[in-house]
Amino acid sequence: MTAMLDFLPRAGVLVLAGYYLYTGTSNLWRRRLTTAALREKGMPFAALALPLGAGAEVAGSLMLASDALRPLGAATLVAFTVVATAVFHNLLRVPRAEFRQHVNVILNNLALCGGLLAAMAVPAVWGPE
Repeated sequence: MTAMLDFLPRAGVLVLAGYYLYTGTSNLWRRRLTTAALREKGMPFAALALPLGAGAEVAGSLMLASDALRPLGAATLVAFTVVATAVFHNLLRVPRAEFRQHVNVILNNLALCGGLLAAMAVPAVWGPE
């Protein structure tokens, strides 16, 4: 039973890291579409914001997966998630018909941030404590 409990934080960290690694690389692959979406939301310097944001996702996910840099990676991803949520899901600017959908995304992002904060607190995921 202890081995299973020891595995759970590792699995959680890998799931979070994998999610952000996928979304970061996906945003880079779909550069034109993502840059257009950033411009549509009024993001200044969208062509610069995209590689910075996707870079934060990729770098943060890799740091999250390593013990030594996990807290920094988690903090990077929390900051990215908060900024991305503010840009793409501003409830003061969404059409009424889309309001509930945006609230759901905001709540999902809040849950991701909660998981990242928990990952920060887990001691030595890959090695002995």
